[in-house]
Amino acid sequence: MVDLQHPLTLQRHRLALASALLSILCGSTVGAAFADEPDIPDVGVPFDFKAFEAYSLPAESNADATYLRAVKFLFTFKGGREAYVRRRAAEKSARQAALVGWGEANADAREWLARNAEALDVWKTGTEQAEAIEVPLREMGFESVLPVSNDARVFAALALLKASRLASEGHTAEAWSWYRATLRNSRHLGMHGGIVERMVGADVYRLARDPILNWAARPDVSAADLRRALADAVAVDAMTAPIARTLKVEY
Repeated sequence: MVDLQHPLTLQRHRLALASALLSILCGSTVGAAFADEPDIPDVGVPFDFKAFEAYSLPAESNADATYLRAVKFLFTFKGGREAYVRRRAAEKSARQAALVGWGEANADAREWLARNAEALDVWKTGTEQAEAIEVPLREMGFESVLPVSNDARVFAALALLKASRLASEGHTAEAWSWYRATLRNSRHLGMHGGIVERMVGADVYRLARDPILNWAARPDVSAADLRRALADAVAVDAMTAPIARTLKVEY
């Protein structure tokens, strides 16, 4: 039974009453403040909505059309709980190998990369495109399915793992081509999409950042490699969609 006269009980009651009173006072103050303010005028749509949603890309110029083809070739370990554990371990090993070196890749990570050779080649072709639209702007909504964004981190992990393997074999320039592809893909994500796609793109960039810095620090990477990488990085940065475009999509 609760002792209502106990000092701790009384203190809790006082705190509860004080909190309730403070909430009432704050609510009254805020309500009064809004009541005293004039109505905010309706300024209408702040941009040309019809022109914005009419923007589209033909399939042959849309990187996401190519990425969707790559998804169809994507291999993953299947078969219940055991396959799930195996897949997660392979992905973890792949991320470690991308960061530290090819020698960190376990047998499953290496098999995962080998069996996705075709998917990766198609995906890389898509990264060469200038633009990408995952969902037509006229059809974008809260329930829109985002198949390219859903698998973006998987392709990034595979591309970074392949770059690690190539670098370990001394093919530094070819390794950079896969780092470049990952960076370009990060900018395609959300280029004409909402905040979710943009956040996925930011995460793909995060995955690539440290492996690229480690590649640049390798003694066998030449000055010519670094100059090429710098020029590519500047070009990729120019692909970044303005924040205003993302906000318009969300609107």
